[in-house]
Amino acid sequence: MLISIHDLDVHYGPIEALRNVNIEVNEGEIVAIVGHNGAGKSTLLKTISGLIRPSRGDIVFEGKSIVGMEADTIVKLGIAHTPEGRQVFPDLTVEANLNAGAYTRHDRDGVKADIQKYYEQFPILGQRKNQKAGLMSGGEQQMLAIARSLMSRPKLLMLDEPSLGLAPVVVDSVYKIITQIAAQGTTILLVEQNAVRALGVADRAYVLTNGSIEMSGTGKELAENDDVRKAYLGV
Repeated sequence: MLISIHDLDVHYGPIEALRNVNIEVNEGEIVAIVGHNGAGKSTLLKTISGLIRPSRGDIVFEGKSIVGMEADTIVKLGIAHTPEGRQVFPDLTVEANLNAGAYTRHDRDGVKADIQKYYEQFPILGQRKNQKAGLMSGGEQQMLAIARSLMSRPKLLMLDEPSLGLAPVVVDSVYKIITQIAAQGTTILLVEQNAVRALGVADRAYVLTNGSIEMSGTGKELAENDDVRKAYLGV
């Protein structure tokens, strides 16, 4: 078990954003969290990242509770978070963004080698390395945001709505990259409204509704579930 979440509650003041959430992610898996906008998906990732403190429950990563740890400490442990909306640094170059992703590392040669590796894996980034990130397309920024997260050499990569606002052909490219990253050994926790794409690549998945886990199963099982198909797949 790489990470497990036990009886997690999160509140924004009096508003309950997450209620009694229990999730497990095994090493090497792609696990998807699907749900409509406002279901609590982004809140879950922010809580794992240490950006939000839970009001109850525990988050255990590699056998150790990470609740209460600072966000940079959690990154150092091996958890990277690619946020919704990409949130690249628009006034910095592509290469500066990648270097920013390695801010917890002190191995300069390793950082340089990883940047070259991701230029090969994401050729558009190599072509645009001296360009300001804010001038890139949405799809290019998403590639940069993922590569920036990988610069910390995470054991767990959390992706928040990676297909949001992208054209279908660009979504295809993003999901090809996601499956490549998983094949290279990085465990992925994937949050998506686009249930079709998420369930298509997920080993296992959870459906989050109004802050609670409504159902879980393999990606294939949930993709074939009549309730999920009606609610999230439009069939």
